[in-house]
Amino acid sequence: MARIAGIMFDQRTAARGGLGAVMGSKNLKAIAVKGTGSVSVHDSDRMKSLLRKLAEEVKKKPGPRATFPKYGTLENVEGIHSVGLFPSRNFQRGWTEHIEAIGVDGLWPFVTKRPTACFKCPVRCTNTFKIENDPPVATDGPEYESIAAFGGMCGISDPKAIIRANYLCNNLGLDTISTGSTLAFAMECLEKRLVSPSEVGLRGLSFGKSESFLEAIQAVGLRKGEFAHLLGEGTKLLSESIGQGSDRFAAHVKGLEIAMYDPRGSTGMALVFSIANRGACHHSQGWPVAEEIAAGTLFNPSGKGKLVRDLAQSRILVDSTTYCGFLTGTIDFGIPEALSALTGVDFSWDVLKEISARISTLERLFILREGCSSEEDTLPQRFFEEPLPDGAAQGHKVDRTVLKKMQKEYYEECGWGQDGVPKKETVKRLGLVVHC
Repeated sequence: MARIAGIMFDQRTAARGGLGAVMGSKNLKAIAVKGTGSVSVHDSDRMKSLLRKLAEEVKKKPGPRATFPKYGTLENVEGIHSVGLFPSRNFQRGWTEHIEAIGVDGLWPFVTKRPTACFKCPVRCTNTFKIENDPPVATDGPEYESIAAFGGMCGISDPKAIIRANYLCNNLGLDTISTGSTLAFAMECLEKRLVSPSEVGLRGLSFGKSESFLEAIQAVGLRKGEFAHLLGEGTKLLSESIGQGSDRFAAHVKGLEIAMYDPRGSTGMALVFSIANRGACHHSQGWPVAEEIAAGTLFNPSGKGKLVRDLAQSRILVDSTTYCGFLTGTIDFGIPEALSALTGVDFSWDVLKEISARISTLERLFILREGCSSEEDTLPQRFFEEPLPDGAAQGHKVDRTVLKKMQKEYYEECGWGQDGVPKKETVKRLGLVVHC
């Protein structure tokens, strides 16, 4: 019943946002599903033709880079680090001295020969990492986010400890981003003496200490002790419990821990983290950092409101059709044509964009109803007040005025008011009925 729990399926996780906590609150341990029927396809010949085309496209370009099927997101570690966005020591830095130990060279010796994949996926971008002894473990991943959450945020330089942490989180059902981020926040609070070691009760918990770090993950998952219980509640509630100004460096937005890109080094990610309906997620509103790196616009806010709206629109469609986010934009596959062949309903990109806008606006209306306002479309004070001390983005911080300007552009592109509230005409156009 930890709030930072996810739902596990084999080695795959519905992690962010505490979905596992929802199951836990209902005393629901697992759901088993067995199918006995078949999926009805309106135009099977057309669908088969589209799938053959998709298979050919994937062979030509099986991901954002040619090396993606081999390394998966592990290859992002050095790339994100090189542009100064790699979060370290609870976002105190955007750079770490031990990047070689936790990147491709450090982790690759522990990869088994056979890669794994999501069901029926031809790309097979996931690697299984294995430690032979003391004790032996094998786990799919860690992926980029987990490596950054453990190796950067918590300062762990031992690749074996990162693999073991990934294994523990999978077994315990914990979101690796929230787990690493919340532990890193606790480490900084200890460092600043806002809490004492006796209050924490986790032996030797501090940046870079692998043994205490792994023990802490186990304690969080099993809710061992009062402080471990608080860690399982996530950064926001832990910060509220500690107080003493700790909220200024508590790395969350709307209660969701910030994903592993320092927003001081990317105007697009600063906007995404601040306005995302479910908090500081790198998935739900798109991933502008890739476009920014390619275009050399990491620090340029111009047009970012429209860019993020467009990327968010695309990501919502991808998630709604269960299409792979890693292949989005890399291959030419007609989602409208496939949906039409499957259902017999005439889809077009314009229709799908309208559906995407309806989903995003409905999410926004939901969080507004639950008491969230545009005042929460912001970032922790650290990112406004403390420039990055080192790395390629050294000296940069988030400008409040610039962020507000990007947000207003995003709201306008969505058909919302400057306060982030959807306009009445937008709600009507999208066919949404709001009961107050």
